[in-house]
Amino acid sequence: MDTLFTTIDQVKNYVTVDVSAHFETIKPYLYEAHKFVLKGIDKLTFNALVVYANSETQDDADLTALLDYTRRTLANFAYAIATKRLGIYIGENGILEFSNTNLEPISDEKLNSIKKEFYSSGYNALEMQILFIQEQKETYTAAYAFLFDNTFFVSTAKEMNDLIYTDVLNRDYFEMKPKLYPIELEIKSIIGETVFDELKAVQDDSPDETQTKLLGYIKPAEACLAYAAKFNSEEHHLQGVSLLEQLRIYNATLTDTTIERWDNEDKKIFVFGSK
Repeated sequence: MDTLFTTIDQVKNYVTVDVSAHFETIKPYLYEAHKFVLKGIDKLTFNALVVYANSETQDDADLTALLDYTRRTLANFAYAIATKRLGIYIGENGILEFSNTNLEPISDEKLNSIKKEFYSSGYNALEMQILFIQEQKETYTAAYAFLFDNTFFVSTAKEMNDLIYTDVLNRDYFEMKPKLYPIELEIKSIIGETVFDELKAVQDDSPDETQTKLLGYIKPAEACLAYAAKFNSEEHHLQGVSLLEQLRIYNATLTDTTIERWDNEDKKIFVFGSK
């Protein structure tokens, strides 16, 4: 099985510590770290990069540029995974740890701190990788479609930030996707499946005046509710609910529907004030 690196010297270009291990030592962790790179690129493009990285001729400027971003992501996540396992030997005598009397042993606290820093660098590199693909979407069409298709009304972190003036990273947005799904089910229940599908088809193209107004409620509502679910923001939740109610009212005017409201006329619930 191949990966994005072929030598330890290549790996050294992307990590901010002195690396002296042999390539075969870090190679298993590179394979394990593939899953992090794949959070920001489609599998077919990634596999093409692996083949390219292991080829003798590397004369494709586009693949070379993308390889640089993905290698940085991969290297840092590989060392984040490997941090606590490097220098460990498992054999007939159990689990042993290699030591060197010329080097100071590192404390668990420092080791955890280094691991955290590698993960932080990995996620920063992943963000750079995603933004690069987003900026070069015409070049990396498949990768872009994988990341930013029209599955949801709010399809990118940038769009969410522009809608509700937040600073959400792409990795935060991807973690929100499971939360976006039930929000869109609620939106579909309000406007109906036909209108829902029509809006999905035209949202980034040429919506008419009515569709534009519907999207004006839907997109910020979805952004607010997803942000609220991710970051436990009551303020954004209330704003999202308010926008969905406005959407419900506006849609009722389009469909000539009467919104039923409970007025407690039968007085089954009584509220008693204190004296």
